[in-house]
Amino acid sequence: MFVFVYVVLVSYLLTYVADLMLGPYAIIQHHIDMFSYMSWRHGFSLPIAVNGLMKLISKVEVWRYGGDFTLTFSTVDSTQVLINSTFVPGSDSFVYLGLGLGSVFWYVMLPSLLINTYYVLTRESGFIESLVCLAGWVSLTTILPGPLDWYYVNALPLLYANVALLVKHLMRSREYFLKHLVLSSVVVQFLVTSLTLAGFIPYRIGFFLPR
Repeated sequence: MFVFVYVVLVSYLLTYVADLMLGPYAIIQHHIDMFSYMSWRHGFSLPIAVNGLMKLISKVEVWRYGGDFTLTFSTVDSTQVLINSTFVPGSDSFVYLGLGLGSVFWYVMLPSLLINTYYVLTRESGFIESLVCLAGWVSLTTILPGPLDWYYVNALPLLYANVALLVKHLMRSREYFLKHLVLSSVVVQFLVTSLTLAGFIPYRIGFFLPR
Protein backbone atom coordinates (compact mmCIF):
# COMPACT_ATOMS: atom_id res chain seq x y z
CA MET A 1 0.00 0.00 0.00
CA PHE A 2 2.82 2.40 0.88
CA VAL A 3 4.58 1.71 -2.42
CA PHE A 4 1.38 2.40 -4.38
CA VAL A 5 0.73 5.69 -2.57
CA TYR A 6 4.38 6.65 -3.12
CA VAL A 7 4.10 6.02 -6.88
CA VAL A 8 0.85 8.01 -7.06
CA LEU A 9 2.43 10.93 -5.17
CA VAL A 10 5.53 10.98 -7.37
CA SER A 11 3.41 10.77 -10.55
CA TYR A 12 1.30 13.67 -9.33
CA LEU A 13 4.31 15.85 -8.48
CA LEU A 14 5.92 15.13 -11.85
CA THR A 15 3.05 17.05 -13.49
CA TYR A 16 4.47 20.14 -11.80
CA VAL A 17 8.15 19.72 -12.66
CA ALA A 18 8.21 23.15 -14.33
CA ASP A 19 6.74 24.75 -11.20
CA LEU A 20 9.19 22.98 -8.91
CA MET A 21 12.09 24.33 -10.96
CA LEU A 22 10.86 27.87 -10.23
CA GLY A 23 10.81 27.42 -6.48
CA PRO A 24 9.05 25.61 -3.60
CA TYR A 25 6.05 27.95 -3.61
CA ALA A 26 5.48 27.98 -7.39
CA ILE A 27 2.89 25.18 -7.21
CA ILE A 28 0.79 27.17 -4.73
CA GLN A 29 1.10 30.30 -6.87
CA HIS A 30 0.16 28.25 -9.94
CA HIS A 31 -3.12 27.15 -8.34
CA ILE A 32 -3.89 30.65 -7.08
CA ASP A 33 -3.34 32.05 -10.58
CA MET A 34 -5.55 29.37 -12.14
CA PHE A 35 -8.29 30.03 -9.58
CA SER A 36 -8.12 33.75 -10.37
CA TYR A 37 -8.18 33.07 -14.11
CA MET A 38 -11.19 30.75 -13.97
CA SER A 39 -13.04 33.20 -11.71
CA TRP A 40 -12.60 35.78 -14.46
CA ARG A 41 -13.09 33.35 -17.37
CA HIS A 42 -16.47 31.84 -16.52
CA GLY A 43 -16.94 32.19 -12.79
CA PHE A 44 -18.26 29.54 -10.43
CA SER A 45 -21.85 28.42 -10.14
CA LEU A 46 -23.88 25.44 -8.94
CA PRO A 47 -24.67 24.16 -12.50
CA ILE A 48 -20.97 24.26 -13.40
CA ALA A 49 -20.01 22.42 -10.20
CA VAL A 50 -22.77 19.83 -10.75
CA ASN A 51 -21.50 19.22 -14.28
CA GLY A 52 -18.01 18.67 -12.90
CA LEU A 53 -19.37 16.08 -10.48
CA MET A 54 -21.62 14.47 -13.11
CA LYS A 55 -18.66 13.90 -15.39
CA LEU A 56 -16.81 12.26 -12.51
CA ILE A 57 -19.73 9.94 -11.82
CA SER A 58 -20.97 9.14 -15.32
CA LYS A 59 -18.83 10.97 -17.95
CA VAL A 60 -21.98 12.92 -18.86
CA GLU A 61 -22.24 16.71 -19.18
CA VAL A 62 -25.45 18.68 -19.76
CA TRP A 63 -25.29 22.24 -21.01
CA ARG A 64 -27.96 24.69 -22.07
CA TYR A 65 -27.59 25.57 -25.74
CA GLY A 66 -27.25 29.33 -25.90
CA GLY A 67 -28.19 29.75 -29.55
CA ASP A 68 -26.71 30.61 -32.94
CA PHE A 69 -24.56 33.69 -33.43
CA THR A 70 -24.03 34.58 -37.09
CA LEU A 71 -21.41 37.08 -38.25
CA THR A 72 -21.21 38.42 -41.82
CA PHE A 73 -17.88 39.80 -43.05
CA SER A 74 -16.87 41.52 -46.23
CA THR A 75 -13.48 42.47 -47.68
CA VAL A 76 -12.92 46.20 -47.98
CA ASP A 77 -9.50 47.40 -49.11
CA SER A 78 -8.00 44.00 -48.28
CA THR A 79 -9.43 44.22 -44.75
CA GLN A 80 -12.14 42.03 -43.26
CA VAL A 81 -14.99 44.23 -42.08
CA LEU A 82 -17.99 43.09 -40.00
CA ILE A 83 -21.14 43.84 -41.98
CA ASN A 84 -23.86 42.30 -39.85
CA SER A 85 -24.38 40.13 -36.78
CA THR A 86 -27.47 38.23 -35.64
CA PHE A 87 -28.20 36.08 -32.62
CA VAL A 88 -30.99 33.52 -32.39
CA PRO A 89 -31.41 32.25 -28.81
CA GLY A 90 -31.95 28.55 -28.21
CA SER A 91 -33.76 26.67 -25.46
CA ASP A 92 -32.52 23.10 -25.97
CA SER A 93 -29.98 21.29 -23.80
CA PHE A 94 -26.80 19.83 -25.23
CA VAL A 95 -25.51 16.57 -23.79
CA TYR A 96 -21.92 15.33 -23.99
CA LEU A 97 -21.30 11.63 -23.35
CA GLY A 98 -17.74 10.40 -22.84
CA LEU A 99 -16.96 7.13 -24.60
CA GLY A 100 -13.29 6.58 -25.35
CA LEU A 101 -10.14 6.39 -23.26
CA GLY A 102 -10.17 6.46 -19.49
CA SER A 103 -10.30 3.55 -17.11
CA VAL A 104 -13.38 1.50 -16.36
CA PHE A 105 -12.58 2.27 -12.72
CA TRP A 106 -13.62 5.86 -13.45
CA TYR A 107 -17.19 4.93 -12.54
CA VAL A 108 -16.28 3.53 -9.12
CA MET A 109 -13.99 6.32 -7.92
CA LEU A 110 -16.66 8.27 -6.02
CA PRO A 111 -18.36 5.14 -4.57
CA SER A 112 -14.91 3.94 -3.46
CA LEU A 113 -14.30 7.25 -1.69
CA LEU A 114 -17.65 6.99 0.11
CA ILE A 115 -17.05 3.39 1.20
CA ASN A 116 -13.51 4.19 2.36
CA THR A 117 -14.89 7.08 4.39
CA TYR A 118 -17.25 4.63 6.08
CA TYR A 119 -14.32 2.30 6.87
CA VAL A 120 -12.23 5.15 8.28
CA LEU A 121 -15.05 6.48 10.46
CA THR A 122 -16.33 3.15 11.76
CA ARG A 123 -13.27 0.91 11.95
CA GLU A 124 -9.66 1.11 13.02
CA SER A 125 -7.69 2.55 10.13
CA GLY A 126 -4.04 3.39 9.75
CA PHE A 127 -2.62 6.84 9.08
CA ILE A 128 -2.06 6.15 5.37
CA GLU A 129 -5.64 4.97 4.84
CA SER A 130 -7.04 8.03 6.61
CA LEU A 131 -4.74 10.35 4.67
CA VAL A 132 -5.70 8.83 1.31
CA CYS A 133 -9.39 9.18 2.16
CA LEU A 134 -9.01 12.80 3.32
CA ALA A 135 -6.93 13.70 0.27
CA GLY A 136 -9.61 12.20 -1.97
CA TRP A 137 -12.25 14.54 -0.53
CA VAL A 138 -9.97 17.57 -0.78
CA SER A 139 -9.18 16.71 -4.43
CA LEU A 140 -12.87 17.03 -5.33
CA THR A 141 -12.59 20.80 -4.89
CA THR A 142 -10.52 20.95 -8.08
CA ILE A 143 -13.48 19.90 -10.26
CA LEU A 144 -15.84 22.57 -8.93
CA PRO A 145 -14.92 24.91 -11.84
CA GLY A 146 -16.53 22.45 -14.23
CA PRO A 147 -15.94 19.30 -16.31
CA LEU A 148 -12.76 20.40 -18.07
CA ASP A 149 -10.34 17.53 -18.53
CA TRP A 150 -7.26 19.22 -17.07
CA TYR A 151 -9.08 19.87 -13.76
CA TYR A 152 -9.29 16.13 -13.20
CA VAL A 153 -5.48 15.77 -13.31
CA ASN A 154 -5.38 16.91 -9.69
CA ALA A 155 -8.19 14.64 -8.53
CA LEU A 156 -7.68 11.39 -10.45
CA PRO A 157 -4.45 10.10 -8.78
CA LEU A 158 -5.96 10.47 -5.31
CA LEU A 159 -9.32 9.02 -6.33
CA TYR A 160 -7.64 6.05 -8.00
CA ALA A 161 -5.68 5.58 -4.77
CA ASN A 162 -9.05 5.30 -3.00
CA VAL A 163 -10.10 2.64 -5.51
CA ALA A 164 -6.92 0.71 -4.69
CA LEU A 165 -7.61 1.14 -0.98
CA LEU A 166 -11.09 -0.30 -1.40
CA VAL A 167 -9.70 -3.22 -3.38
CA LYS A 168 -7.29 -3.84 -0.51
CA HIS A 169 -10.20 -4.06 1.95
CA LEU A 170 -12.19 -6.38 -0.31
CA MET A 171 -9.21 -8.62 -1.15
CA ARG A 172 -9.38 -10.12 2.32
CA SER A 173 -12.54 -12.02 1.46
CA ARG A 174 -12.89 -11.89 -2.32
CA GLU A 175 -9.31 -12.18 -3.55
CA TYR A 176 -9.94 -14.66 -6.39
CA PHE A 177 -12.90 -12.70 -7.78
CA LEU A 178 -11.17 -9.33 -7.58
CA LYS A 179 -8.00 -10.53 -9.27
CA HIS A 180 -9.98 -11.60 -12.32
CA LEU A 181 -12.11 -8.45 -12.21
CA VAL A 182 -9.05 -6.18 -12.19
CA LEU A 183 -7.38 -8.20 -14.95
CA SER A 184 -10.53 -8.05 -17.09
CA SER A 185 -10.86 -4.30 -16.57
CA VAL A 186 -7.26 -3.74 -17.68
CA VAL A 187 -7.90 -5.73 -20.86
CA VAL A 188 -11.09 -3.76 -21.55
CA GLN A 189 -9.31 -0.47 -20.94
CA PHE A 190 -6.51 -1.44 -23.33
CA LEU A 191 -8.99 -2.37 -26.06
CA VAL A 192 -11.09 0.79 -25.64
CA THR A 193 -8.00 3.00 -25.60
CA SER A 194 -6.62 1.31 -28.72
CA LEU A 195 -9.93 1.66 -30.58
CA THR A 196 -10.16 5.32 -29.53
CA LEU A 197 -6.65 6.13 -30.72
CA ALA A 198 -7.36 4.29 -33.98
CA GLY A 199 -10.47 6.40 -34.53
CA PHE A 200 -13.05 3.61 -34.23
CA ILE A 201 -14.49 4.96 -30.97
CA PRO A 202 -14.96 8.72 -30.52
CA TYR A 203 -13.58 10.37 -27.41
CA ARG A 204 -17.06 11.73 -26.77
CA ILE A 205 -20.34 12.32 -28.59
CA GLY A 206 -22.78 15.20 -28.32
CA PHE A 207 -26.49 15.42 -29.02
CA PHE A 208 -29.38 17.77 -28.41
CA LEU A 209 -32.01 17.10 -25.77
CA PRO A 210 -34.96 19.16 -27.07
CA ARG A 211 -37.51 20.55 -24.66
